[in-house]
Amino acid sequence: MPSDHRRSGADLRANLDKDSAIFALKERLGTAESKMGHREKELQTEIERLRLDIRGLTHDKVQLAKQAANPHYDLLKAKDEELDRLRDAKVGLQGKLEWYVGWLM
Repeated sequence: MPSDHRRSGADLRANLDKDSAIFALKERLGTAESKMGHREKELQTEIERLRLDIRGLTHDKVQLAKQAANPHYDLLKAKDEELDRLRDAKVGLQGKLEWYVGWLM
């Protein structure tokens, strides 16, 4: 009988050791998962920041390409705006002229 108690005591100690090891591994796993989740959020934030940087740089690249393609880009843009204003004025004057000619007749 005493050997049965020793065996069951030894079995209990072995089971407790196993349970203790399993508990410790579960704690380590929980800690690792927590750190992994935090790191994942950090990386997602970094990825979003890099996407915004790429978008800004792409926009800058397009603007620089337009200006490089035509060194007088700003001057041409101003001249185009002036041309549009002159066309609008011409249309207005033509309308007045047609009204005046119609009124004379």
